[in-house]
Amino acid sequence: AGDRSLQILPCHHLFGLTAILYPLFAGVTVICTRDFIPPDFLPLVRATRANCYGAVPALHQAIHGELKKVPPESLREIPLRFIVTGSSCLSDTVRQELESMLQSTMIEVYGMSEALYISVNVPYRCGSAGLPVIESLRIVDGDGTVCGQGLEGEILIRGAGVFSGYLNEPEETAAVFSCGWFRT
Repeated sequence: AGDRSLQILPCHHLFGLTAILYPLFAGVTVICTRDFIPPDFLPLVRATRANCYGAVPALHQAIHGELKKVPPESLREIPLRFIVTGSSCLSDTVRQELESMLQSTMIEVYGMSEALYISVNVPYRCGSAGLPVIESLRIVDGDGTVCGQGLEGEILIRGAGVFSGYLNEPEETAAVFSCGWFRT
């Protein structure tokens, strides 16, 4: 309840919308920005006393570039407890340096518009999408057979958080579902 989340993502982006809704559901104060640009990051964090934020890799990389411009000792008073990243892969270098610069933990989420969050990669493991947070998940090969551990395949999901289909697109919907499982 004491967390203060800095909302820098556009709300028309699904990750931006969930970055507002999930914290609000948890009782977190959400501080919304208007027309965020990376040079505003440090002043905003300081002014709002935010202790968490979420962003896509392009924004993290731009924030990383801004932080490299300031003396490291000026980052010591930044109160970030955690950072969320999602929508695509963040480079290990940027992730590690942001965690070090901001003395914070990066939480990587894997999701999509059709299902929101599918997995969370905490503690971070390189090359992993993390542990599933969705009701049901399986990985199958090209024939639809469930893969053994460590084998590559397609991720299939199902559950209450998975959408039921594309609006007025029965053929597209049929193409992405297999026996009730959504083919990610």
